[in-house]
Amino acid sequence: MKSWFKRHWKSDLVRPVIYKTFTRFLLALTVALLWGNYAPHDAFLSSRMYAFFFLGFYFALCAWLVHMRMDGLHIPRVRLRVRRKHDPVRTYGDMSDYTDEPIRSFDDLEDDEKDFCSLLANLLCCMLYLLLSFLV
Repeated sequence: MKSWFKRHWKSDLVRPVIYKTFTRFLLALTVALLWGNYAPHDAFLSSRMYAFFFLGFYFALCAWLVHMRMDGLHIPRVRLRVRRKHDPVRTYGDMSDYTDEPIRSFDDLEDDEKDFCSLLANLLCCMLYLLLSFLV
C-alpha cells in the first residue's frame, strides 16, 4: 500500500487535494445542515448524526468508485463545463524565488493525477464526516 501511494503521490498535488476536499466538505456540510433543519427529528438521536453518517458513507462509495476507475474499470467522469476567463499576461520584474512558475490547477493535471486527487479528497471527507457522525 505504501509503495502504491508513493508511486502516485507528487508534491504538487497538495493544492488540488486541499481545494477539492474543502469544496466537497462545505457542499456536503450545507446538505447536512439542510437535512438537519427539514428532516423529522428523533427523540434520542440527532438528525445531523444520520446526515453526517450518510455523507461519510457517500464519500466512501465515491472513493471506492474512483479506486475502481484507477484499476481500469471504465466509469465516466462527471464534468461541468464552465468557461473560464483567460488570465492577462503580467510581468512585474525579476525575483529569485519560484514565484514565476505557474501553479498547476486541477484542470492541468493528467487523468491518473486527477483520479488520485479525487480519491484522496473523497477519503478525507469520508473520515471527517464519519468522525462528525460519532461526535454529534
